[in-house]
Amino acid sequence: MIKFHQRFKYDSRTVERTNKRLFVNYSIEDARPRSNMMKFAMATFAAVNIHLDAWGKHTNFSFVDTFIEAT
Repeated sequence: MIKFHQRFKYDSRTVERTNKRLFVNYSIEDARPRSNMMKFAMATFAAVNIHLDAWGKHTNFSFVDTFIEAT
């Protein structure tokens, strides 16, 4: 049986990359939130933004094209 640490020892890189993108790219630490609740809310909004960004790239979705078609 494979031990947990041997099987998942490389998975931390993805988490570290995601955390870096959340806190550095979205400047959550620079915003100096006063409470953990505010920090959590900002991280949640950033995570949703990352998800929508990835989904948009995967499906080649563009808001600009949607607005042009609507007019």
